[in-house]
Amino acid sequence: MFVSTLFIVLAAGLATAAPLDLTPRATKTSTTATKIAVSGAGGFLNPTAVAKSQVKDLTATRAATGVQIQDSTGQCLSIDPTAGNFRENLIPVAVKDCDGSEGQKFDFVTKGAHIDQANSALIVSSLTQGCLDFDARRAPNIQVHIFSCGGRADGAGKESSSQFFPFVAANLTAPYALSPENTNNAVCFVNSNGALAPQDCDATKPSATELFTIVA
Repeated sequence: MFVSTLFIVLAAGLATAAPLDLTPRATKTSTTATKIAVSGAGGFLNPTAVAKSQVKDLTATRAATGVQIQDSTGQCLSIDPTAGNFRENLIPVAVKDCDGSEGQKFDFVTKGAHIDQANSALIVSSLTQGCLDFDARRAPNIQVHIFSCGGRADGAGKESSSQFFPFVAANLTAPYALSPENTNNAVCFVNSNGALAPQDCDATKPSATELFTIVA
């Protein structure tokens, strides 16, 4: 059921900038004349803004690619890119029946442009290239969301501890608590009525409802 394959992509040269995929995801399956409505700010996806905000790091080390993340009941984390704003930021994360859709696929990045820390990973949407993120300053229903990797809305951020999650790359079968580093093990994500939401916890001793598994 579980896949333990490690995908490693090495940078071609340390002195050169990492190649980036600058193609707006919104235009890959639609013409530039097509407007895609979004629920959040801006009203419609802006392909130029998306291209700057959601950039794929082509030299990142990926411990897993295109995998599902399931809670203790077997439901999957799922995103809808149109539920965010014009940059494909602030996308809420749902927990729903697994269906194999693109919105339920994630990459685990252990090293790259936005992370260089042992035993941690970015959880990146394979669909949008945004990172799972936590911001307690926001409204409760949007504190857990997908946001530009690096933590800046325009995609210019370097690293953000709100996007670092505990992870051991050699073990893809162990359940993990989704507890962002910026909470100091005091907040875990859980399924709250079909939405991924934060709750107080001791992430060093997570309960069953606070554990998630990686499934290919």
